[in-house]
Amino acid sequence: MDFFVTVTGAVIATLVMAAVMYTLVWDGFRHGDMIRLLGTDVTTDPKKFFTMGMIMYFVSGMLLSWFYYKALSFLNFDSVTISSGIGGFMGFVQGFVMINFYVTALGSRHPSESYNRNWLPLSLAHWFGHILFGVSLGSIISAFLIHGLSGFYVSAFVNVLFIAGAVLAAKKSQIISTIRHRQESHV
Repeated sequence: MDFFVTVTGAVIATLVMAAVMYTLVWDGFRHGDMIRLLGTDVTTDPKKFFTMGMIMYFVSGMLLSWFYYKALSFLNFDSVTISSGIGGFMGFVQGFVMINFYVTALGSRHPSESYNRNWLPLSLAHWFGHILFGVSLGSIISAFLIHGLSGFYVSAFVNVLFIAGAVLAAKKSQIISTIRHRQESHV
């Protein structure tokens, strides 16, 4: 059961992080595409950036989720709220480490000039995504540890609703931005 919770939690939390990152991308912060940026680390073919980045993204999410699961199991809090906060703190630390040792270095040597110029906002957006990854994973894991499968399913469902809301908000923002751009170009 630990494996099921860890893998499912990792997939959901990674999707939460991706939804947050793509919300920023669709809202006009087009240099926040962390998945494609990760892909540039393993391939030079722009057509493969997304696929390779997605593989790296989910593998990393799986590995990190196992660490979160072990840490939250060891800490053994009896509150989903406290464990979610601990998960958020772990995401804060993880994001800080990532932006200092990976995103900054990768963004500053990215083949696209736009990433080279925008590595700081990309790093900060990525850091925020890691915090939400931690909160999401912390809530899913702790709900399982405290309430069993029923808690896990409720927490997973709430996180999936968050993903859907983020994507819908981003798409709405993208549509509004497109309409404004068209109106400005006709004036």
